[in-house]
Amino acid sequence: FSRWNGTAWSTPSGVTNDFLLDGAPQVAWTGDGNAVAVWQRLNDTLTITATWDMTTANKIEIATASYDSAGGIWSPVSLLTNNGSLDMTPQLARNGDGKLLAVWRQNDGGLLSGDATQPDRIMAAFYDGAWGTPVAAVAAIPGLVDLAAGYGSNAATIAYTRYLTPTGSPTPTLQLFTSAWNGAS
Repeated sequence: FSRWNGTAWSTPSGVTNDFLLDGAPQVAWTGDGNAVAVWQRLNDTLTITATWDMTTANKIEIATASYDSAGGIWSPVSLLTNNGSLDMTPQLARNGDGKLLAVWRQNDGGLLSGDATQPDRIMAAFYDGAWGTPVAAVAAIPGLVDLAAGYGSNAATIAYTRYLTPTGSPTPTLQLFTSAWNGAS
């Protein structure tokens, strides 16, 4: 990470320091002036002869750490997920109070793109000083391509695209969907 002080960037420094693969980072500032990061993390060290398969895919979890702006340090890494499913491509949204919403793709079969037999689901978790329990926000999505989230005052929206074959069409096309959270469900 590197921090901008209004004039220059700080010297880059690691948030993690291990042999695990990290990717797709997202960061947002909380209401107290600190920051929270989420990213996908392969929760196992790969051998030089490792191959991509369902077992490897299902070791990808969502990791998190928080940044103390007063001390200028990141907390130790913890896992927001720790399950036998592929968890990937997290997105963060912040509301006006500095609370955060994280959403990500999850697939039990380790598929990078879910299908009719092993569809994806969009998972969500809220942060208000600590992460709440992840829940399925949208279930059973075959052909999920991309997702994004917006978070307001007691409301949130998840937008996502998926492939669907329109009636009378021989090929699937990308379609846009949304799901709204009303503060309770």
